[in-house]
Amino acid sequence: MTLQQNRFIIAFSCLALLLGFVPGYAGGPANRNLASLKTAPIPGPTATELNDVVLDKNAAIALGKAFFWEANFGSDGVTACASCHFGAGADTRTVNETDPGLRRVDANGFPSADSTTFFPGFGPNHRLSLSDFPLHKLSDPNNSGSAVISDNNNIVGSQGVFLFKFNDVVVGAQVEDETSVPDPVFSISDDHGGSLNVRRSTPRQAPSVINAVFNYRNFWDGRAQSTFNGVNPFGTADPNARLLQVDPSAPNGYRTTTFRLSNSSLASQAVGPPGSDVEMSATGRSFLKIGKKMIHVRPLSLQQISPTDSVLASLALVPGAGLKVSYSTMIKAAFQPKWWSSGAVVDASGNFLHRGSPQNTDEYLLIEYNFSMFWGVAIQMYESTLVSDNSRFDQFMAGNRTALTAQEQLGLSAFQGKGGCINCHNGAELTDAAVSNVAAKGVVEQLPGGRWHDVGFHNIGLRPTNDDLGIAAADPSGLASLSVAQLASLGLVQGTPVPPAAPVSVRGAVKTPGLRNVELTAPYFLNGGQATLQQLVDFYSRGGDFPSADVDPSFGRAGFSDTEKAAVVAFLKSLTDERVRNQSAPFDHPSLTIRDGMVNVNGAWREQRIVIPATGAAGGPPLAKFCESLAGGSPQACN
Repeated sequence: MTLQQNRFIIAFSCLALLLGFVPGYAGGPANRNLASLKTAPIPGPTATELNDVVLDKNAAIALGKAFFWEANFGSDGVTACASCHFGAGADTRTVNETDPGLRRVDANGFPSADSTTFFPGFGPNHRLSLSDFPLHKLSDPNNSGSAVISDNNNIVGSQGVFLFKFNDVVVGAQVEDETSVPDPVFSISDDHGGSLNVRRSTPRQAPSVINAVFNYRNFWDGRAQSTFNGVNPFGTADPNARLLQVDPSAPNGYRTTTFRLSNSSLASQAVGPPGSDVEMSATGRSFLKIGKKMIHVRPLSLQQISPTDSVLASLALVPGAGLKVSYSTMIKAAFQPKWWSSGAVVDASGNFLHRGSPQNTDEYLLIEYNFSMFWGVAIQMYESTLVSDNSRFDQFMAGNRTALTAQEQLGLSAFQGKGGCINCHNGAELTDAAVSNVAAKGVVEQLPGGRWHDVGFHNIGLRPTNDDLGIAAADPSGLASLSVAQLASLGLVQGTPVPPAAPVSVRGAVKTPGLRNVELTAPYFLNGGQATLQQLVDFYSRGGDFPSADVDPSFGRAGFSDTEKAAVVAFLKSLTDERVRNQSAPFDHPSLTIRDGMVNVNGAWREQRIVIPATGAAGGPPLAKFCESLAGGSPQACN
């Protein structure tokens, strides 16, 4: 057993005690009734923990909103977090969004031979059409036994950055010093006998950040841990994650410290994409370098902010672009001085060099060194305000019995009854992956039949298990699995009710998403395989597409009638909060120009751009729907 595994055992043993694990406990079905989201407390760290880090909550929220929408943050100077989460918190672009299935593995768990091969007709820079969906086509989607017309094992993900090698930041510049690298997967013909890189696309669809605060763990595979370590997504599983803290009694006035913030999976998630050479970064860019860059870049300098922005109005440079304050000033207003107030200059390992100003890009002030923590906590503070609790469904559950039509109420009845959807989409949060559910049940539970799994993670037969192992995949921090149940079965976690060598059911299991605003967040599922709510409901009605021993035993064929299908679709539309659709507070935002694939214009390839205008507290135009943006899509065709 490795030292890392020993440390992980200790970490999760403590977690087990905190969550109230009882030896011999088995979970079973949750007794979680649906309710208005207004009844759900907003999860987060304790007041004591937060006060040790945050000086001013409103200032932290403002900083987090600026960070989230900041186009300068990507290595290319144009890619923001919001580039993949601009439409109801999700990504509704239709060009250059396909991935060949890079997470596909063979029977031994190694990358599959075809994981870099696109399905015929698909490929880099592919423009999606309505006829592409669903990716798994049956002769009769109502019949689970119907013939398969075609099966596309690609992913509709989210385009990020071109493949570049990181060299260094250029202080004061938006674009970094980076070297283009030929991309063997995401490239097309340049029409002159050579190849042209296109933006890389993720091997999973981007889930919405709206209401993500309620998730106990984030990312589809749950790798963004509930405890934030200030550095990366892996929480206590990474014993080497360290920050620097001002300490007048220590040599040179600071010391190295571990950082722990509970119920902070959003912060753990936020520090993942910035280092990804698919999503936001040139290969090899560290958060230290990101901090070095961003401290010297004027916030949102390329973007417009509405004078009525619900958070940033007082900081906006109007007329003009961006904010009138620096990120350094915003960090100092938001965070306790012990995380930044020092004249010490250190190297990448936190070793003292001298006092004063850094002399090169390999020397850092504490405010640069701790930037990953500022980034994660601030974005968590902002995303915690993105709660859509005023849909007609929420109004109905709060007592307004006229808020839903008769058809929508029929859909609600089918959702809770015949469909069994409530087995996973339960509670006020409409997901069993919620903090409140894990607090009540524990991190693991025993399924019917005796196998153990992680609460809130299920295999629903969406794809063959080896297309994406989900929570059963190895933890990037070096552990054998992201699944607590599997680690416990292997003897690597103590304090859970899972006996050593106990059978587990975690292969291909992914987090249950919440369903609010689902009308606006297509394409659906982990693989982006369905373009419309009708296709989504068809999938559940027939009981999935790939039955196997890995599929959750609580998942079955709903067998909806056509009338019930239409009613469930109508009910799902009632989950839309009109503030989200109209981009009004708290869902208003700065402007953002996003990329949408390459196009050849008069023999020259150039990127298409979509300009998302800034909205203020009163909102703006309603969000476009994914299906209607597809080639061949229209309101009539999509319905």
